[in-house]
Amino acid sequence: MRTLLAAALLVLAACAQKPPGRCASDAECGAGSVCTNGVCAGCDTNADCREWQACAGTSHACVSSPGRCTRSSECLQWELCDGTGHVCVLAPGLCADATDCAAYEDCSAGHRCAVQPGRCTTAADCAGFSPSCDAGNRCSDNPPDGNDILIWGTLGEGACYLDAIAPVISPSQAKVGFDCYSDDASFTTPAVRDPTGTLVYIDGARSPERPVRFVPDSWIWDPVFNSWDYPSDGNLDDPAMPASACVSTDAVENFVLQETTGSYAYACALARNEWYDADGSPFVSGAQLKAWNESDVLLGTDGSYAATTWYVWDPGTRARHAVTGLPSTFTFLDARANHGGFWMALIPSGGGVGQLWSISGTGVATKVTDYGPKPAIAPTSYYGVIDRKGALYVEGMDQTVVFNDLIVKYPADGSPGTVIYKESDAPADANSSPSHLWVFFHISYLFHGP
Repeated sequence: MRTLLAAALLVLAACAQKPPGRCASDAECGAGSVCTNGVCAGCDTNADCREWQACAGTSHACVSSPGRCTRSSECLQWELCDGTGHVCVLAPGLCADATDCAAYEDCSAGHRCAVQPGRCTTAADCAGFSPSCDAGNRCSDNPPDGNDILIWGTLGEGACYLDAIAPVISPSQAKVGFDCYSDDASFTTPAVRDPTGTLVYIDGARSPERPVRFVPDSWIWDPVFNSWDYPSDGNLDDPAMPASACVSTDAVENFVLQETTGSYAYACALARNEWYDADGSPFVSGAQLKAWNESDVLLGTDGSYAATTWYVWDPGTRARHAVTGLPSTFTFLDARANHGGFWMALIPSGGGVGQLWSISGTGVATKVTDYGPKPAIAPTSYYGVIDRKGALYVEGMDQTVVFNDLIVKYPADGSPGTVIYKESDAPADANSSPSHLWVFFHISYLFHGP
């Protein structure tokens, strides 16, 4: 009985199978054949094929007409074949070029829409320490006063392979992802925090050296040693800024960013006083620029090594005018843009306390204040940078504790300086994990916005 039942099932299965060449749809036929009256057949004319196909005369196979498709494999990698109209259409989530993306996005090499540098859909797309994404999908960074001064330091004393940056008043808010030699050029050309909060620095680990935009990297978990590892080669994902005016072997020696807009200009090492814009067009000649304000006025010297005269360059024409009103000789500390003019911190000839000066867009300098007295534990030397309100931040060594780096803030109103950072304030578990970071100030420096 069991044998008879099995035989019956085999007969039914055989009856259910279509004989070779029979079909119910094109999908049951080979490539180039179509299902016609239940039979897979080739073609003699276009009329034997589907509406979106043509008959190939030599092979008598139906093939997709130009601009039409039968399968998605006939389309570009970012397309699929629309089964209704049999045309290649853009696949969901992919792009052919930037016109398929939003105005604040580019089409990546993988044909996916990606947010442009400095643009955003949410604040999470922005790189600053106090980021926001505005209605125009642009990143902005509006840190509280003092938080626009950053430390380029380390997570381990003497360890260049643990470089990190953080706001000077929030040293635990560290970001990482550098090479051991990334900051080599930054002692002569400091890094700059652009208006979106992104760090721009000359990467000393590249040959030739180029300015790059810092992309923070994530820590890597090592399951073998049960520990977090600093990201290796973190600088390699930092995109380089344009430098087409420098020959392939020539380094970029200096750069400047414009206040508010973040526009960029640079000078090559072989012609250090000739500046170019991002497109490689001449920008200004015979200059060592220090700041570029929102009114398109430039501040700097003539570029000579013994330069004592400061200049401003007019918008558009780039006519140069000597700055008037400054002391005849002084030690320069720092300068930065201040809306239509500039701030400058200096020490007058003969020493004394540091001074804050305001320089107008037309080149008229006016003394604002003498910075106040130093705290007892602070060093006597002045070396530092200015925040956007004109306060001076000075790095130094604690005079009462060995190897205790500190930073003093001297307000722009002339009140006494106060210590705002001490390495001895680092928590006991500092840098034990990515959630307990602290930036130490070891062979390091301070930097700020344009």
